Amino acid sequence: MSSSGGLALHTKMLIGFVVGVAAGLLVNAFAADAGWVDVVTTYITDPIGQIFLRLLFMLVIPLVFTALVLGVVEIGEPHSLGRIGFKTLLWIVAVTAVAVTLGLVLVNLLQPGAGLDEAARAALMAQAGERGGEIAAQREGVSGIQVLLTLVPRNPVAAMPTNSANTITAIRSPLAA
Repeated sequence: MSSSGGLALHTKMLIGFVVGVAAGLLVNAFAADAGWVDVVTTYITDPIGQIFLRLLFMLVIPLVFTALVLGVVEIGEPHSLGRIGFKTLLWIVAVTAVAVTLGLVLVNLLQPGAGLDEAARAALMAQAGERGGEIAAQREGVSGIQVLLTLVPRNPVAAMPTNSANTITAIRSPLAA
């Protein structure tokens, strides 16, 4: 219980998560082919979810930058910063080398796609080409939902140099209030 007598925030979040999953499973089981499901998904839940995620992504860069700056400031002594920085760089290089080596070894050992005959390979390539054409055809028209989603950038720092009036207005409007 929270101090105000209601449910704690984490309990409310868990209840919302369970109700959302249950509702999604019920709709998928009983009304997956209904037209209203596609309308609700396309025009309501997907845009709201995309805007929510973009707002979260907009918070990540300032938080990471602030954490790095505060971490450097709290170290204090430049000598210890150099030692920690060197160890961090060495660790990143080592982990990256292990990941790349593991990937190359697995690809060379397993050889994905090696047992595929030429007819199946050609059919898959043709199918991929057709699907690529369908996707490109769908990208030509810009819907109102896409215009709404472009108002909220994933990365405000990367969006600023593009001089997009909509993006700049969307970023500055809450700051001016």
